[in-house]
Amino acid sequence: MNEELTDPRGDLAHNLLKAGCETHLANLIAAEAGGSQAIADAEYLKDLGLNGGLFIQCLKCVQKFYLQEMGLSNPLDESVGH
Repeated sequence: MNEELTDPRGDLAHNLLKAGCETHLANLIAAEAGGSQAIADAEYLKDLGLNGGLFIQCLKCVQKFYLQEMGLSNPLDESVGH
């Protein structure tokens, strides 16, 4: 098997960048979401200073990440990060 393994946190950071998030925030959110200490929820994103359309897009990316981590499908799959 020559299957490439990817880190889901890297995918999340990439999606956050595509949504318009700055690099340092995308990496921070991805690390927090992928960690076991806390949940990157709406309150967390607001505490980072995200608001408006960027807040919504980032929240959708994080929600998609958590749903994928739990093995659930996401009905918003096609619209996240676009």
